[in-house]
Amino acid sequence: MDEEEVILKLLMFGFTRYEAKVYYALLKHGSLTSTELLKIARIPQARLYDVIERLVSKGLVKVSRSRPAKYSIINPELALKSYIEQEMAAKAKIAEDIVRSVEPSGEVVEDNYIWTVSGVHSITVVIRDLVESAEDELLIATYTHLMEKMMKSLEGVKDKEISTCVILYDKNGKIAENLAFFDEVRFKPTLGPTII
Repeated sequence: MDEEEVILKLLMFGFTRYEAKVYYALLKHGSLTSTELLKIARIPQARLYDVIERLVSKGLVKVSRSRPAKYSIINPELALKSYIEQEMAAKAKIAEDIVRSVEPSGEVVEDNYIWTVSGVHSITVVIRDLVESAEDELLIATYTHLMEKMMKSLEGVKDKEISTCVILYDKNGKIAENLAFFDEVRFKPTLGPTII
């Protein structure tokens, strides 16, 4: 992975561009002085110390007491993972606060319209919502390769006391053993086109 790819991934986790550049430089080159960091990370000198301070406060970078001071990253497998988990937990808390703080303007009306969603994340969220809201029965009819993609979203079915049935349009020996927690699994071959 090249430098820009790593920086873009760090930006996705809440790093500023300067933080990402400094962190990448330390990750790639190890312990560096401020002069070396400025040259490698290519950030303004006036910004270096506040960037380092923020990375230290995030638990990602440490500073030596030597002269000149040297900066190095804390074990990234532990520190970066811990930082990302904290960021995700903070964002989940914000999402919970938003949902709790907004009251519906009126009675929620159940509608029986057909809705469309796109994107793996949206589909996963809708599947989880459907599984959680199922009260009596859950019936799924799909192809095995799509069922394999849904398995993680369907883990909540195991804990529910509802009738469950899966109808698969094609047969794949591997998937059958993963569906043991469903009450009924049927195979109904279809002559239609395979959806990918």
